[in-house]
Amino acid sequence: LVLFLFALPLGAFAQSLSLTPGSIQVFDNTAVGSASPSKAFQVDGSGLAGSDVNIVIPVRFEGSTNNTVFSTSTISFTVDASGIINETIYLRFVPNNPPRLINGSVSASAVNLNGDVVASSSIVKLRGTGTAGPPSISAAPTSLSFGNQLVNTPSAAMNTTVTGSSLTAPITVTAPASFQVSATLG
Repeated sequence: LVLFLFALPLGAFAQSLSLTPGSIQVFDNTAVGSASPSKAFQVDGSGLAGSDVNIVIPVRFEGSTNNTVFSTSTISFTVDASGIINETIYLRFVPNNPPRLINGSVSASAVNLNGDVVASSSIVKLRGTGTAGPPSISAAPTSLSFGNQLVNTPSAAMNTTVTGSSLTAPITVTAPASFQVSATLG
């Protein structure tokens, strides 16, 4: 019986990287201008000594490493000499226009010091629906100053912009006594 023993350098171990849960992650319907509850994702890997693990946050989503401060920036972790990564990230859905189903995807990739991708996780599909927020109407500017004006003579016209969102009827603007309103100048 002859036995052979080999010493393998640290870099010879298989490199692995995963992002779970996988498959499709559906976020709650979320009103425009707000964020959905977050979902936790586990980033696990081995054989990645000296690599940076990057998770690119997709459009209309935000990511966090502490479930408190969220951002659209890429999340990065530097793997120490053990080569093992075991981190949790959090993602939430932040829609910007309803009603609309938004699809995105996220994955993790490990990049070595030479800039080469040495491991990648499976792609996780993300889905959320932006819904109309509460009705709102705003005007800008919110006040106008006409100054002193001679009786029975019109002042110079002044403009204000009225906007609304999530409305179920047209906006009606009514002038106070002694004033006139027009949708156009003149």
